[in-house]
Amino acid sequence: MTQPNPAATDAPTIPEKLVVTKLLWTGSAWLQPGTPFDQQQVDEAQVRHYLTHGFVADAEQIEAARNPEATEAKVEASAAERKALQLQTQLKNATGEVQQLNGKLQTLAGQLDERDTALRALQASLDAAQKQRDGNAEKVRTLEGQLAEFQTLGPLLPEGLTPNARKSLIEAGFVGKQALARATDEELRTLDDVGPGTVTKLREFAPSASQ
Repeated sequence: MTQPNPAATDAPTIPEKLVVTKLLWTGSAWLQPGTPFDQQQVDEAQVRHYLTHGFVADAEQIEAARNPEATEAKVEASAAERKALQLQTQLKNATGEVQQLNGKLQTLAGQLDERDTALRALQASLDAAQKQRDGNAEKVRTLEGQLAEFQTLGPLLPEGLTPNARKSLIEAGFVGKQALARATDEELRTLDDVGPGTVTKLREFAPSASQ
């Protein structure tokens, strides 16, 4: 097939699939109506001549006229596919927004000085909570509150605690005045290396909310 004439670039696009609609002599053989037409056999000008004089036609248009119900079903299927692609794009965008929010949350946590073991434990817990956000929303809110409290109020545990007592409190999540205030004295005393003296210091730092 010869290259299209540059001057004809504005001409209507030739359909990809053509079907013979009238008895057609191609110069080497007769083609019966209904026969698929091979555009590679002739040049573009000849194909346009056949289209103009009704010897060939768009196969999809013929099928649409012959079986409108099937064509309508095909159109609906195409629309459904486009809708599915649109929903996939929306889901991808929503996922990107969630990741962006998670990134901002991690950045906020990263801005805090990791000068204290409690803060490092909180960050690890926050990262774990982010991975299970759907089932641990309350835990995420608590950790965010503790981080905000650390920024505004300073240390999350009182001074003078033994290293083992601090470790037990941190591992149990009893850090920050809000968390300590919600905990009962009995809960605190069940922790390793947290005795009555330690509980007294904790209550001076964060009085019980139940009192």
